[in-house]
Amino acid sequence: MNQEIILKTVVDVLNKHNIKYILGWGTLLGVVRDNDFLEWEPEDIDLAVFKPFWNEYPLYENFVKDIYDAGLEIKDASYNYLCIWDGKIHLDLHWMEKDSENYLSVKVTGEKQIFAKDSILPIQIHKGYYYPALPSSVLRQLYGEDWRSPKPYDHTHLNTQKINNHKKIIYPFIVSLKE
Repeated sequence: MNQEIILKTVVDVLNKHNIKYILGWGTLLGVVRDNDFLEWEPEDIDLAVFKPFWNEYPLYENFVKDIYDAGLEIKDASYNYLCIWDGKIHLDLHWMEKDSENYLSVKVTGEKQIFAKDSILPIQIHKGYYYPALPSSVLRQLYGEDWRSPKPYDHTHLNTQKINNHKKIIYPFIVSLKE
């Protein structure tokens, strides 16, 4: 599969279960700035979902079953994200939760990113996918004032230790679905 097929497949499952989402991080940057996925992230897709549904067992179980039925797998899960993949490309779902007048998203590295509610809502649809209300405001917050200028990709911002620690938190029933 390629990024577009995986994105469409996961979005179809999200829509089936009435789970609202937006394109996020590098995926949003690529689609808004370059009208495509970022060339230096050929194996990564990011979405933020508005409903942290991991604690709603019937919904989560049905969502996971539909992901597996679509030929994808759950690679990793924690309290703040779910990683779906096809063996090569991974799509991360980050939970976006309400925090007073803001929404907050907890990234895989544990870093909290708080966005003004009016930069996210109301979500808009473009080319079949949901975007934040003000994508340029979100991108400015994530990547700085010069987010429109492509830069060479730099992995030094990643904290491998934090990422590896999160991989230890896997929901047992995901494993049982694979057996």
